[in-house]
Amino acid sequence: NKTWFTQAVACLAPVIDSSQRDWVNRSVGKETLLRWAISSSLGQYLDKLLQSGEALDILEFVLIITPLLERALGNLLFTLKISSKCVRMEEEKIKIPSLLRDLIQEPELEQLLGLCLIRVLQALIGSPLSLNLRNLAWHGFITPGELSAGYATSFLHIISTIGSILEANKVVVKERRVYNLQQIDTIHAQICTYQEEEFKLGSEETSFIPSTLRSIWQRMLRLYTDGRYLSCLVLGLPLLETTLRIIFVQLNNCTQRMMTAEATELYTTFTEMLSG
Repeated sequence: NKTWFTQAVACLAPVIDSSQRDWVNRSVGKETLLRWAISSSLGQYLDKLLQSGEALDILEFVLIITPLLERALGNLLFTLKISSKCVRMEEEKIKIPSLLRDLIQEPELEQLLGLCLIRVLQALIGSPLSLNLRNLAWHGFITPGELSAGYATSFLHIISTIGSILEANKVVVKERRVYNLQQIDTIHAQICTYQEEEFKLGSEETSFIPSTLRSIWQRMLRLYTDGRYLSCLVLGLPLLETTLRIIFVQLNNCTQRMMTAEATELYTTFTEMLSG
């Protein structure tokens, strides 16, 4: 309920504040505990973002690490289900929740990870009543500067703690099958037939982007030019949703909904904006 989440978030506040210092002071070898969820190459990139500490870097860090955690927890749940003596079914028939908030409600994860760790996850990303960091970041409600580095390192602490539990229990996480990206490659090839200059719109042509988000647009252009398409897309999707929301609320005379994310109401997201 709302009271529990309010109290839980209040209790977590000092932990989040000290999280960055505690992570830096941890012993050498902590990176190995992240490998069940984060590849070596992505881990190095995330470390650079964290070391920078700049506002946009911290936002990009959270945008990258939350889906990584979501995918990894899904893989872990999948592993636990197929190894359970109670489950006698084909791997393809095992259903894994698609939403992170539903994923951390699964009893198999609680049994392995413990109620305390599950409660921390629920307070950070569990529901609209929680801090709800994953949804707020990915739906474009968070602007650069609104997240401290403590939130970023909190996710690292959680992932490494789970890594320690997996190591102690000799659990080897099995990867689920990934989707074929061939269609995306085809779309990208079509997009690249346009002149590069068509992507580099001048500041006059991006006046609909709030000034607080212009740094994201500029970062996207640099990332695209450098061929770092993952980071470009990670920053671009929330920015696209935010700018479409601005246009949507203006056309529908509900500007009070532009930057709101009430726990008792639907967010104004792609789902609502593209359903008409």
